[in-house]
Amino acid sequence: MGKNKVSVPTDTTSAIPAQFDIPENVAQEVCDWLVAELENAKMERDELTQNLVRWERLYEAKPAQKVKTFPWDGASNLEVPTIGGSVDAVHARIMNTVFGARDLWSAVVKAPEWTSVAPDIGRWLNWVGREVLHIRPVIARWLLSTIKFGTGILKEKWVRRQKKVKIKNKAGGIDSGTVDVHNGPMLTSVPLADFFLSNDALYSGDIQNCEWVGERQLYTFKQLKALEISEGYQNVDKIQSSQRSQASDLEEEIDDSVGVSISEFKDYEVWEFHCSRDIDEDGILEELRVVLHAETRTPLKVEFNPYYHQERPYTVARYMIRDNSFYGMGMCQMLDPIQTEVSSIHNRRLDNATLANTVTFSRVRGGKVGPMSWYPGMIFDVGAQGDLEAMRIGQTHPTLLPEEMNTNAIGERRTGVNDYSLGRESAAIGSRATATSTVALLKESNVKFGSVINEIREVISAVGHQTIALYQQNGLDARIYYEMFEKKNAAAIRKYLTLPEGLSRAGVLLDVPAISEVYNKDIERQTFLTLMQITQQFYGGMMQAFNVAVSPNPQIPPQLRQLATQGAIAASKLWERTLKAFDIVDASTFTPDVEKMLGVQEIGAQLNGQTGAIENTQGGEGFSVLESPPGSTGGETSGGSVQIGMEPQGAL
Repeated sequence: MGKNKVSVPTDTTSAIPAQFDIPENVAQEVCDWLVAELENAKMERDELTQNLVRWERLYEAKPAQKVKTFPWDGASNLEVPTIGGSVDAVHARIMNTVFGARDLWSAVVKAPEWTSVAPDIGRWLNWVGREVLHIRPVIARWLLSTIKFGTGILKEKWVRRQKKVKIKNKAGGIDSGTVDVHNGPMLTSVPLADFFLSNDALYSGDIQNCEWVGERQLYTFKQLKALEISEGYQNVDKIQSSQRSQASDLEEEIDDSVGVSISEFKDYEVWEFHCSRDIDEDGILEELRVVLHAETRTPLKVEFNPYYHQERPYTVARYMIRDNSFYGMGMCQMLDPIQTEVSSIHNRRLDNATLANTVTFSRVRGGKVGPMSWYPGMIFDVGAQGDLEAMRIGQTHPTLLPEEMNTNAIGERRTGVNDYSLGRESAAIGSRATATSTVALLKESNVKFGSVINEIREVISAVGHQTIALYQQNGLDARIYYEMFEKKNAAAIRKYLTLPEGLSRAGVLLDVPAISEVYNKDIERQTFLTLMQITQQFYGGMMQAFNVAVSPNPQIPPQLRQLATQGAIAASKLWERTLKAFDIVDASTFTPDVEKMLGVQEIGAQLNGQTGAIENTQGGEGFSVLESPPGSTGGETSGGSVQIGMEPQGAL
């Protein structure tokens, strides 16, 4: 492939001026309002915050207490990882589905003029996803949060990070400068525990038009000072002494699971809000981005929404939707009572086995018995028969295991994660299941995840469009290599990336081929092979019809010529509809213009339901498609061929 090298600006030393976009007194009022709203939101969401901590513990299969004291000290204290097993199985399954194809995105044309360049647009976007967004690990974390807690938050914004470079040159001096370690879109997964929103979004689920959404962020002081240069932050020095004093409950739960104990916190809790506010009091809301230190109510940056589309940079997915609720339902909530019951039964079963296998002894008071420390196979010295007798204090309860299995079955029905989903034979059917019935059961098990996969597909498709929108607004730099494309396609992609977002979305749709049943690579390949076979049949039939319609043989009845002509026109129209049904956008490219080839100017009444005629422009006599042709009783027509038209066209 030829390469088209394009020179790009390399100056990366400019910085954003440190200033507010709105008056500082108004900015302070907005900050005070947001801090008050945040405090109320925290209190209103306190139960959810506690649930997130509990669900994290259940996912990690950590017992609620380290040592169990009932029914005796050291009793069985296991937490069965029912939630962890189901979550991990679904996570691996969906990740393999999303990234199963070679490319994450596929550019599907919605306008025929973009047909030739759509593959290169898709190839460029997939390169950005791999090399700039590093999308796979981000999607993995986001998807895990979505499955566990029911709601996953993705954030994408344009980020520029610089570092100084000092390199010793050949002359022994030092060359210094700055380099962009990242200058492009950045995709992150926002923990649900760190994402808050106003009350009006709790039922509508609309985070784009609610009063505000807020995200908790953690920065070191050095990072905040760097943001003074790269993003124009202010007042950083004012909060230097206000480091956070403790971790959140969820952070402590995670640290305890990992085995980390932080002795001192050296970071700062900063909040980024996106809110709607009527700043100039003209009755029309402005969209603001506010970064502040909530503890001291210190504004760090207040600006109007920096994105042309004026959307907030968040995308939400739910694992299982709820009616009229922003928050979805995740595996942890579904299986919380199941894991609690299974763990309880499991521990009782182990304790029961311990009691059933424990032998105690009774001895006659005052009887002479050897040493009392006991071990298997030891010999007791007794004074008389009956001084020492064995005694069992527990018995086996065979119903505990079926009860545990039945509880697991209830959880499987709730979540749809069964033996086949986990890649093993059914415990009930075993190896007796036939291949056909196994495939049918697998297909049914996939139905449960259909809505989840479609939700994820829409989110990833939206991420692709957001990425293009960010490049449309911020331009391209040296990280975007036009060397990937032919010269003409590079120009087309450059044109596409300079279009307004609405026009670019109207021209090209971004699909996720691994998830899409239509654009899956294997299915797409099979679809085109099927179309190739049908195309051969179609053109074979068209050639036969044309042989009859335009043949100079005078022995062919005019009615047969008429039928061949109408059949060819009808077949071409039906063929174009067939191609469109296969989602071939530029179907006209593969459809012969039969009317032009036969000199037909209009489609007859029998094809479009209107009164009219098919007119032939080749000359000679003709007839209406609704009337009997001249010479219909047989023999030759005037001129020796069938002419189509209401009036004789001999003058032509």
